[in-house]
Amino acid sequence: MKMTFKTIAATFLLTTLFNQHSMAQDITAASANDITVAKNEMTPAKYTALNTTVATDISNSGNTRLSEKFTAMFPTALNQQWSNGNNGYWVSFNEEERKKRAGFDNKLQLNYVITDCSLDQLSSEFRQFISKNYTDYQLLNAIEINAFGEQTQQAILQSSSTFVTLQSTKDGIEEIKKINKAN
Repeated sequence: MKMTFKTIAATFLLTTLFNQHSMAQDITAASANDITVAKNEMTPAKYTALNTTVATDISNSGNTRLSEKFTAMFPTALNQQWSNGNNGYWVSFNEEERKKRAGFDNKLQLNYVITDCSLDQLSSEFRQFISKNYTDYQLLNAIEINAFGEQTQQAILQSSSTFVTLQSTKDGIEEIKKINKAN
């Protein structure tokens, strides 16, 4: 399947950002108090250690510009859990009964938003593709990724013997990974 350079670059950049900073967002669930998190031991040595501070609300950190920007972009956001480090700010929150994660750089520019999805929240084209080609599968997890002006949806499905990951972009829908379950 032919993908545009912009789509490939956005997917690569988002994957890199998400992998590098997912630990910072996951740690927010640990405590609602301000804490300092040491370097993630799973992070390759080439990355700078994150001295990450976790707060329940960005306004607690004194960054009013980010707080105002976030509120303007996500006016109905609930249960905010913020992290910040050398490379920017990350937030997990709920909006419209959906869990979302977002990342901002140090210049307070939004880099990405990742939204959890149910099957009915996927695009109609993606749902039709799944129902036509994966009739014996159940949806395990689905997300929508908005980054750098591009939108991607991913779905992980399972059957009795297989896990499959599908991806839908403006260039089309493709199976990006298939794993057989061990018996």
